[in-house]
Amino acid sequence: MICKRAKERGKKYTKRLLPDFLLPYRVVRLDKTLEALQKSSHKLDAVCAILGCIDFRTAREYLEYGKKAIKKASLAITERLSHFSSKLFTTRFHPEEDYISCFHSLVARYNVLQIHLYGGKGIQYSPSYFIGINWKSVHRNKSMTHVSDLQPAPDTS
Repeated sequence: MICKRAKERGKKYTKRLLPDFLLPYRVVRLDKTLEALQKSSHKLDAVCAILGCIDFRTAREYLEYGKKAIKKASLAITERLSHFSSKLFTTRFHPEEDYISCFHSLVARYNVLQIHLYGGKGIQYSPSYFIGINWKSVHRNKSMTHVSDLQPAPDTS
């Protein structure tokens, strides 16, 4: 994206948008993490095969942060939906329903809301989008392989 106004002012004027299946500073795709949470019965061999990793610690980390991000995203979507008519966007949940199916139901309701508000021009969001925007808040540490992200040492003079 290019901002003409920022370019005229001599400031940073470009911005890259990552596809919603990528996570910043991560090597495993977000859609693969969601697939691993859905399909595997949390057997680490199956999770590693889906994620494309060989280390069980990596698999556990992605499962843990994926669960947290899904739960946080579900709360955020519920909050947004709560501002609108309960007759149109009420979703019935059952206690035996798992958090992933509740999340998919909320994403579907949010997409219905987008069409209701904007007509055919409503943006249809994927589940990966909501997990991605909530991933940063559940996982704050960046990979140490990104040297440019290291903060400079404090000035002690």
